[in-house]
Amino acid sequence: MVQSAAPKKRRASILDMMLDPLGLDSQVSDKELEKHSKNVPSSVVDTINAARASMSAARASLICAAGNAATSGGMAGFSGRASIRQLFQEDVDEDEEQEEPIKPFRDMDPGERSATNILMSTVILACFVLPAPISAVLTGLPMFYKNFFDQPPFVAGITMAIGHAGGAAVLLFMAQKWVFDHPMTQPFSKPMNVLVSGFAKVGACAMLFVAGFCAPKYPEAMFPIAVIGDLLVEIFNLLSFSFMRECIVAFCPVDVFRFWAGMSYVGRQGGMILWSFLAARQVVAGEPHLPFGIFGGVVGICSFMLFAIFFYQGALPYQKKKAKRIAEKNRIALKMAGGGAPPPSAIANGVENQV
Repeated sequence: MVQSAAPKKRRASILDMMLDPLGLDSQVSDKELEKHSKNVPSSVVDTINAARASMSAARASLICAAGNAATSGGMAGFSGRASIRQLFQEDVDEDEEQEEPIKPFRDMDPGERSATNILMSTVILACFVLPAPISAVLTGLPMFYKNFFDQPPFVAGITMAIGHAGGAAVLLFMAQKWVFDHPMTQPFSKPMNVLVSGFAKVGACAMLFVAGFCAPKYPEAMFPIAVIGDLLVEIFNLLSFSFMRECIVAFCPVDVFRFWAGMSYVGRQGGMILWSFLAARQVVAGEPHLPFGIFGGVVGICSFMLFAIFFYQGALPYQKKKAKRIAEKNRIALKMAGGGAPPPSAIANGVENQV
């Protein structure tokens, strides 16, 4: 007969030692107390029970107070569970810690407000420009297949439907925890994912433009290239919009979130109206492949601009990771020197010579 493994004994926390130095609550179980109480006077048993009840009530009160302090004080950067464990337990899982939340816009100094406005305006610019390729697809793809490959319009509808399904499948795959937290995907986290999707759209537009340009001479060879380019535009359009929404949620202060979230939709819909109008003019002129070349160039230029702005703002993943390392180094150095916590400006700017 196989015996079950004995339950792992929980290590006493700082809170346990503070509230129960004699071990009345954490080391003596109910069964043990009942077993040994037969030879102990009833007055002693009642005293022990009263002490245990008092210790349990005190622990509950302090945990509630710690949770309130964690969500409103200096531990607000952690989740409620991680904050309490950080305060009162010796062993805290590192992966339960979360990034420090963004302070409200009204509490920011002028420099922080300017940086926030620049960062959010950059995301709105991406919402305006990056839909250009999908606007060209929605406007001229049926004519594109008809003029260059003599395909009926429903072919364009089928490829667009497959592309949307492919984009949804990719999003579901990337939402898996083992994919989202994998070290290989961390360099491409927000906002780098927006830039990657933008450059991928440039490649897809180039495929459609080349396919349309070379189709009169090589129609059979160019048709698969056109279909692949169309599918890539559909997939990365869905990904880019999801990534841009993720950036707004991650970077936007909560008290101005509704404004910037609304502006993202205004920018996206306004961009699609403009790009669709410009693409329609080329389609009517009998050149449905030309918008892909023009819009691909515009998206490429915009992607480089976005990269420069994100780099200047220090928002790229490797920059945030480096700043976090420097801030932790500052905290450790100041703690060893007895200087307490470093000033917020030193942590935000990543200054290492604060000691």
